[in-house]
Amino acid sequence: MPEYLGSIVFSPDGSYVATSRLSSGTEMVLFDCRTGARAVLDGDGAKCLAFSPNSGRLASLSRRSRVCVWDTASGGKLVELAEAMDNLSAVAFSPDGSEMAVASYDGTVATYDSRTGERRFTFCVQSARDQETEKVQAVAYSPGSEIIACGADDGCVRLWNSKTGAFVAAFIGQPRGMQVARLVFTPSGLEILSVSHGDDRVVRLWNLRDALRLL
Repeated sequence: MPEYLGSIVFSPDGSYVATSRLSSGTEMVLFDCRTGARAVLDGDGAKCLAFSPNSGRLASLSRRSRVCVWDTASGGKLVELAEAMDNLSAVAFSPDGSEMAVASYDGTVATYDSRTGERRFTFCVQSARDQETEKVQAVAYSPGSEIIACGADDGCVRLWNSKTGAFVAAFIGQPRGMQVARLVFTPSGLEILSVSHGDDRVVRLWNLRDALRLL
């Protein structure tokens, strides 16, 4: 049977690479690129992985909706989110490493303290067209950690203030078939790139200057 990777990601400092499998088994493998050491972790069928900015921690999101944070040096589990949502789709650390954002296909995005696992805010993603809940496939933090962006199946990019939980803005007007699958902020934090799939397979650059003036 062929092996299918659930996720593969390098740490920010290039010291580690983490992989997970979907086709067989549930383990997650953490490679130390400096020594060649290989640690096998119980990833529970991890489908999404994310390193902390300092490369010291690894977050895993499993098919069973478990979210765990691991110590990259020892391979030990540091915390497991006790209130994780169902149908999880994406996870990201804030650039300052203090929190994580977790997205789900049921239309919610939640933020957690990355050290304790305590939930901070929960955002509901509803379509601007018909108020139906939208599947969320992408989540990202701005370089200063103050803004959370999410991309949904209605083609919209939405922004929240991560410190207060307040809604900031939504970028609307794209075709219904545009499903936002990836978001990346520019280093300045004033633009964001969205990558879509589905009917509309394009990369878009959004100008956030007007939206950020609302903060």
